[in-house]
Amino acid sequence: MRHIWITGAGGFIGSNLVLRLQEEFPKASLTVLDDFRSGSFLNLEGYLGDFVAADLSMNSPGEIGALAELAGPEVGVVTNIGW
Repeated sequence: MRHIWITGAGGFIGSNLVLRLQEEFPKASLTVLDDFRSGSFLNLEGYLGDFVAADLSMNSPGEIGALAELAGPEVGVVTNIGW
């Protein structure tokens, strides 16, 4: 099973990505991270996975299959899995 971490998941782009990934890859394990300073839990209505309310710069997620970095002004996607 793939494990995907999405940071900035409470924002507009992050929450839409989360909901789309949940729909497109139902067997993937999703974890969303956000400190919710500017995002909102309300944007993730319908999300069924795990939440981590934290600042990623202060915490390491450990081993992951893919990371979608959507938090803050420098947005990018880092992945190391070949889908």
